[in-house]
Amino acid sequence: MGNRKTKFPQVLTNNNSRFIIKTIEQKKQSNKKKENKIMVNAIQFNSTRFNTKDDNNLLELTDNTIILCANINIMISLADEILNTINGKAEYNDYWCDESDIGKATASIRFGLLTLINVNNQKITLSIEPSIIYKAKSIDDIWFIDYIGKNLTYKESIYPMTIFKGSKDVWDSGLDEVYKMVASGRYGCYDGRVWNDTKSM
Repeated sequence: MGNRKTKFPQVLTNNNSRFIIKTIEQKKQSNKKKENKIMVNAIQFNSTRFNTKDDNNLLELTDNTIILCANINIMISLADEILNTINGKAEYNDYWCDESDIGKATASIRFGLLTLINVNNQKITLSIEPSIIYKAKSIDDIWFIDYIGKNLTYKESIYPMTIFKGSKDVWDSGLDEVYKMVASGRYGCYDGRVWNDTKSM
């Protein structure tokens, strides 16, 4: 079985980290405000292809996580990492969840440009289409995974919309404004060779 954690160890973060250390008990108290949901809280991807600087290999999950991927290969491989981690088949990754979630990750939709993962009704949606952000209910739902380099220098980074200056103002302006920022490449992940944006700006 994978490395399920009961709390965030101090070594995962530093003073410059974008993440706040919370124990599972603290998470449970927080989740009571969200219909008493207890869910998969976070996954740390430890494969060498992930960039570990500034916690760019650490994904914090909501009950409606949306991940815009730079290309279809990244979408497929990240979906596999998430499924295998929660289902105890990726022992090299670390994850924080309730006992009842272990082994319960399924890909209810997996075709073309989109993958939808369900874990006891918690949803994780991965896509290479920017319009996927219209499913977001909170700014905390929106994540990106991008890459730099190739061959030996290739690294993937996963990061939330919230790390960008002014992102809260963009969110408060509505999903159309979020879409414009995403489709313009301001948050990374834009690759016109992979998907063609035809939505009116």
